[in-house]
Amino acid sequence: MFAHAIHQSSNRSKGPFIVINCASIPEHLLESELFGYVSGAFTGADKGGKTGKWEAAHGGTLFLDEIGEMSLALQAKLLRVIEGKGFFRLGSNEQIQADVRLLSATNAPLEEMIRNKTFREDLYYRLNVISFTLPALRKRQTDIPILAHVMIKQLNHLLEMTITGMEEEVIERLKEYRWPGNIRELRNALERAMVMRETGKISIKDLPDYLQIKQPFIRESVRVIQEIEREELENALIKMGGNKTKAAQTLGISRSVLYEKLKKHQM
Repeated sequence: MFAHAIHQSSNRSKGPFIVINCASIPEHLLESELFGYVSGAFTGADKGGKTGKWEAAHGGTLFLDEIGEMSLALQAKLLRVIEGKGFFRLGSNEQIQADVRLLSATNAPLEEMIRNKTFREDLYYRLNVISFTLPALRKRQTDIPILAHVMIKQLNHLLEMTITGMEEEVIERLKEYRWPGNIRELRNALERAMVMRETGKISIKDLPDYLQIKQPFIRESVRVIQEIEREELENALIKMGGNKTKAAQTLGISRSVLYEKLKKHQM
């Protein structure tokens, strides 16, 4: 959703917005999905060939979600395409040029993966021109009702239902919950509730069982968690002699995330 918002607010908004989830496509199929193929490129290939997502995104935006799941071999090919602006369909010797703005996202600790040789350092720095750290859904409680209403509208169309909204108690319950699965979990919970309700407003009894029970999360828990986080930051900085880059590596987070946490704790 964030990537789509970037696309919509840019001068490429009239161009295509193409998405590939690198974690959901088997490794041996991801290259053909990304760059396409010609007829006879491999057993089972369509006779007319196939246009890849990169080519389909010409004039617009290509969003590579979960890029940390991409194999090293395909990372190398992706880097060559980014640097050279051209690519080859599988089974073809004809180079294709495409004007694509590339966005990517990951939950994986890429800096740690670079150290473990499972993500290419040169690709990381080529992609990391501008980066954003998106807070977890539990840290954006005011976003939850907005996201929920958008999802209800989408699911109404998909499920052919007429849900008009949520009761106030439902909104408060959604805001109380910690959402370890973030937006995907929110969407799944709403879809379940809508299937149970079918029409009208979603009520508490329509929610999954674990959301029907009021969460035992209290302000004191937040305070304890924050104190633990602050202590970890202090220990890492002391251990690394105040070197923020090394402290971030010790904590397994990026420097931008470290600076965000230091700012939050006024350190």
